[in-house]
Amino acid sequence: MILEHTRKFIKSAGQKGNGRKVERCPMCGGQKHQGTTTYTVDTGIGLVIVRNVRAEICAQCGEEWIDNSIAQELERIVNEAGKKRHQVEVLVM
Repeated sequence: MILEHTRKFIKSAGQKGNGRKVERCPMCGGQKHQGTTTYTVDTGIGLVIVRNVRAEICAQCGEEWIDNSIAQELERIVNEAGKKRHQVEVLVM
């Protein structure tokens, strides 16, 4: 539903000198690393903000990717928050 336009599942891999896979950003070619982000959705009724969401983040351009399992959990959280009909809902993952 709401998350369909925000899901990013693009994965591309390169090789580091030691044979370990290095995730590369498809936008700029920078190196991706694990981190956290803040996810915000305007539901039309209110605003849902989820902090500390695990994501892969490009060290060069800052583009973020949320894993499918995390996106499904975010969708559940947003749907539950929408049922409360609050104008602002702030949660921590």
